[in-house]
Amino acid sequence: MSERFNLSCAGPIRRGDEDVVPGCILLLLS
Repeated sequence: MSERFNLSCAGPIRRGDEDVVPGCILLLLS
């Protein structure tokens, strides 16, 4: 599951969505 979240987050993070970055970090920490 961690890998799936990582891929989903990698997409938006590369675009430069600062709002998405923190959201992904929380999911990874969870």
